[in-house]
Amino acid sequence: MGTSTQNSKQMIFKKGSQDELYKSKSLVSLAIFSILIFFILFLESIIILISIFWKGILKKEVLSKRSNIGFDIEIIQRS
Repeated sequence: MGTSTQNSKQMIFKKGSQDELYKSKSLVSLAIFSILIFFILFLESIIILISIFWKGILKKEVLSKRSNIGFDIEIIQRS
């Protein structure tokens, strides 16, 4: 009888350690997944910011030869 109780205690201990191992693997997997997601989102936001600057702010179109600015505003009054 002594061996059966020891075996059951060992099985319970093994099951508990397996649960802890599974939880630690789960936490590590979650951490790696979260880091990858944040890294991908960071890269995507940097790409979007660069494209905004490239298309809008850094691209200078001269519309007239009178002024060297990127746009001219003409106010026309109709009577």
